[in-house]
Amino acid sequence: MMTTAHVGRRRFLAAVAAAAAAPGLVGATRAVRVSDPPGSRIIAADQASRRVLLLDPAAVATRSLLAPRWSWAPGDGLADLRPDLTWRNVSDAKWVGLPGSAGVLCCASEGLAALVALADGAVRWAVAVPHANLHSVELLSDGSVAVCASTAGWVRVYAAALGPRCGQYTEFALPGAHGLHWDQRGGVLWALGDHDLVALTVGLTVGDVRGLASLAATARYPLPDPGGHDLAAAGPGSDRLWVTTNAHVHQFSTSQAVFVPYPEHGLVDRPQVKSVGTDPVTGRILLATPAADNPCTWCTSTVELVGPAGQETVQGSSLYKARWAVPAHSTA
Repeated sequence: MMTTAHVGRRRFLAAVAAAAAAPGLVGATRAVRVSDPPGSRIIAADQASRRVLLLDPAAVATRSLLAPRWSWAPGDGLADLRPDLTWRNVSDAKWVGLPGSAGVLCCASEGLAALVALADGAVRWAVAVPHANLHSVELLSDGSVAVCASTAGWVRVYAAALGPRCGQYTEFALPGAHGLHWDQRGGVLWALGDHDLVALTVGLTVGDVRGLASLAATARYPLPDPGGHDLAAAGPGSDRLWVTTNAHVHQFSTSQAVFVPYPEHGLVDRPQVKSVGTDPVTGRILLATPAADNPCTWCTSTVELVGPAGQETVQGSSLYKARWAVPAHSTA
């Protein structure tokens, strides 16, 4: 029987192959295609090259700023959003499903957020919000895009399906907003702030010219310790979320509505983890933690793998977050 993970894996490989074969990528660069070994890719926000990088953990040739499997930075088509100013300190990148294809949703602290098609690098949607300190993004099931900003202290949901520069949004105040996760099964947008994990319901009305109707908290859970940073699913079909803070890596059970112990605690729990995630294909855990020898004090050039243990280094990079590049939503 073919599982959802297998179907997603086939779609992932097909999308990567299409990207490698596509001529004249718009706003993107690509490496010579290599063979596809088992396992998922890694998508990373690199502040050194100001690019989103798609890396292959099983192929040394693509663990390089000179030869990633795929990369993206804003091209001329986004000149109106001043990427020379707004595409600085790339802060997050997530692999997403788009109608008929795969895509990447990304943002930079200085204000630019964009939804990009993998096959040709074309920008499906983009917005710039200077001085807000964007930290994370999420694609909702109706095509809306959630964005959170730590300095401005809000979560916004943009009606991105209404057009490539649609700036209509609804907003929820959340001090220190750093992390987002869309629970498609439950229809809940989880948001992480300085002190709380919040469950948000979204009024999805993108077909209406008024845009989104509402964004409201249905539950709020105090963090075990302050400084919420990253938020991600702890595996396919799991009711658990990874939650990182300034001092620890936690797991939260959405069904029990409580922070819970987890088996890998002794291997994973540490301070200042900027991103953590579980590979839906292999179950391996990926972490990005600042390294003392990196020119960017909040970045690293080496990400850590757990189960089995390992490291992946991209020489010359300043990776802020790194995630597994697997479809988060259906691409059908």
